[in-house]
Amino acid sequence: MDLPIEIFVKERELLSHSLRRQMIRSPIIHKWNCSTFTDENMGGEAMIETELLKELNPNASPIGACPLSHELLMLLSLKQKLLGQKRFRFNVHLIDASKWPSQFFQYSFRHIPAIYDPNRLFASDNFTDILSYLDEQYPTMEMLPKFSKEEHCQQVVKLCCKLFRRFYGPVVDQRLHSWFTQLDTILLQYDGTFCSNDINQLTNIDTEILPMLHQMRIIIRYLYGDDITNRYNGIANYMIRAYNRIEFAQWCPSDQEIIFMCQIKPNIVVQRREMIRLIKAEPTFSLSVSTLS
Repeated sequence: MDLPIEIFVKERELLSHSLRRQMIRSPIIHKWNCSTFTDENMGGEAMIETELLKELNPNASPIGACPLSHELLMLLSLKQKLLGQKRFRFNVHLIDASKWPSQFFQYSFRHIPAIYDPNRLFASDNFTDILSYLDEQYPTMEMLPKFSKEEHCQQVVKLCCKLFRRFYGPVVDQRLHSWFTQLDTILLQYDGTFCSNDINQLTNIDTEILPMLHQMRIIIRYLYGDDITNRYNGIANYMIRAYNRIEFAQWCPSDQEIIFMCQIKPNIVVQRREMIRLIKAEPTFSLSVSTLS
């Protein structure tokens, strides 16, 4: 049996004080896959959260609101499901971005997410290289988009990347609505199914765009009181299917974490009082969509 791949991701910034006091740290395997959470800021102890947090969201993860980390962990979970836990295992290390652990100096990492595969002595913090390596060394043909959807899949990726980059630009561009409409039109053609011909099979295209769409949905709702899933039926159907997938939900950051991270947007300023409220609030997870008309 191969050794587990070591994955380094950013830990979440916000955690309610009541939950922080009740965190336990013991070598417990993660509920949904053969991996452990290791908090490198707590002496490298394996960590799992108490039942109190699981009651709030059984699938809650302690990772930060980094769409690349979410994408990577979704991809790893899907590969593990398809390849089997005996062939593919991974451990998740939670990293405080202000305090690099010793492994980062050992592997010359400068960014997160990062990966180290002891089976092939591969180490990288370049996200493109990480994805290429996983596809080459641990191929899963089931996750490739179907040829009949390939062109539309590339359109979806380009639109989502445009939306995400513009969304975090200095101003909210009027073209956002146009791009959301184009994306919605493509998704409506397939009734909100994933980027494969199998309604139940996520692809590597889905793992790329779903974290971006979810984060944009949460931030738009917080800033403007508007929910894109109420405005665009194709996107709504697509997100409904995603929220029902454990591979997406188990790694999804809390709404508060996503809102906190949106401060990187130049024209967004979260007031100190609001920041305190976010820190003290119990985590919420918007993993549902209102009934469509």
